[in-house]
Amino acid sequence: MNQRAQFKIFLCVACCAATFASAGEAVIVSHIGVLSNRVEDVSSLEAWKKSFIKDGMSDAQKALAVWQSVCKFRHQDPPPIEYITGDGGDVHDPIKTFNVYGYNMCCCEASNICALARCAGLRARGWGIHGHSVPELEYGGAWHLLDASLVCYFPKSDGQIAGVEEIISGIGEWYKLHPEYVNNNNLLYKFMGRGGWKKGPAVLASSSSYDDNGWLPAATHGWYSTMQEYDGSGGGAGGKAFQYEYGYSQGYEVNIQLRPGEKLTRNWGNIGLHVNMDLGVEAPGCLTEQTGKGQLRYSSALGDLSNGRIGNGTLEYALPLKDGRFKNGALSVENLACTSDDGLAPALHVKAGATEGSFSIDMPCSYVYLNGSLEAQVVAGAEGVVVFELSDNHGLDWKNVGKFATSG
Repeated sequence: MNQRAQFKIFLCVACCAATFASAGEAVIVSHIGVLSNRVEDVSSLEAWKKSFIKDGMSDAQKALAVWQSVCKFRHQDPPPIEYITGDGGDVHDPIKTFNVYGYNMCCCEASNICALARCAGLRARGWGIHGHSVPELEYGGAWHLLDASLVCYFPKSDGQIAGVEEIISGIGEWYKLHPEYVNNNNLLYKFMGRGGWKKGPAVLASSSSYDDNGWLPAATHGWYSTMQEYDGSGGGAGGKAFQYEYGYSQGYEVNIQLRPGEKLTRNWGNIGLHVNMDLGVEAPGCLTEQTGKGQLRYSSALGDLSNGRIGNGTLEYALPLKDGRFKNGALSVENLACTSDDGLAPALHVKAGATEGSFSIDMPCSYVYLNGSLEAQVVAGAEGVVVFELSDNHGLDWKNVGKFATSG
C-alpha cells in the first residue's frame, strides 16, 4: 500500500523545542532502485513489461510470460484487504501485489493475469467455475486457460493449451463413462495416486503441472480438485460456470524517496506483522512458510531467492534539525528557527518574538505502515508546551499523540 502518514508538531512559547538526530544531504532523492541480475524488475508496469515482454515474441510466448511472472511473484493465500478495489476489498493491482504483499487468492490472480495480458496487447477474460476463479488469454484464434493461482495449465494432444470450455467438456465426457466419480472427492483422490491421474480425462493427461501422484506445485490442490473445479458447475445462470470480469486497478509503482536522515531497511524475514492484523483475521500461512518447503515448495524452482515470502522492514527518519536541512523535506514550517539560523539552542525553537510555531512532516512510503513510533527530545521552558499530532489519511484528520509541558 502506498501509504502517506503525516506528523505535525506545534511548539508554543519561546525556549520550547523538539530535538532529533541529524544526517545526510540536503536533497530529496526519488525512485531509488535496488536491482539484481537474478531477479526481474517489476517495480512498475513499464518495468514489468520491459522485463518479461521481448521484441519478436509470439502471442503464445507473451501469454506464457504473463503467466510465469504472476506465478513467480505471488503465492496462493488469503488475500491482503485494502478496501480500495476488487472483490471484498482485495488488492487487485498486479504491481502492488508483486512488490508489497506477494500473496493473494484466485480472484486476485485472475485479475493480475488479465491486467498484465492486456498491457502486453492480448485479449483476456475471467471465469467463475466451481469454487475457483481463473483467467483465459486469447491467441491463435482460441482461448487458453493459464492459472497462476494453482500454477497450472493443460496442453491438449496437439500441444495447444486448452481453454476453460474445452476442459469442462473433456472432464464431462469422462464423467459420463465414470459416473461414480461425480462429486466424489474420496474416489477422485484415491484414483490420482501413483500416476493414476494420467488415465483420467485426456485434456488433463498431458499436463506437466501435476507430480506423479497428481499434486499441483504447492500441494494444496491436485488432480482430484481440478476434476471438481471444472465439472461445469458455478455461480452463473442455472448453476453453471460463467464468464466474469475480475476488475483491477493500475498505477502503483515502487517509488522509494529518501531525505537527509531518512533510511529504509527491507528485510527478507518478518516479525509477525501483516496488513490485516487490525481486522482480527487469521494471518496468511506464508507469514511463517519457508521458501522451498511446505506450500512454498515450488517457489525456489521459479527463482525465489528469499528465505520466506513476507518481509517486515523499517522506515526511519532522523530529522536534521540543527542545520535546518529538514525544511527542504517538510510540508510546512511556521515561525521556527534552527541553531544554524540564529545560533540559539535548542536545535529547533520558536522564533524570537513569536509565541507559537509549527512544522509538518510528510512520510511517503511505497509499503504499508504496520506500526510505528515517534521519538523526540523535548526542551520546554516556563509555560512552554510541545504537541505532536498524527494524520494517517493524508492530512484530512489529525489526532493528538503526545503533549509535553516539561523537558524530556
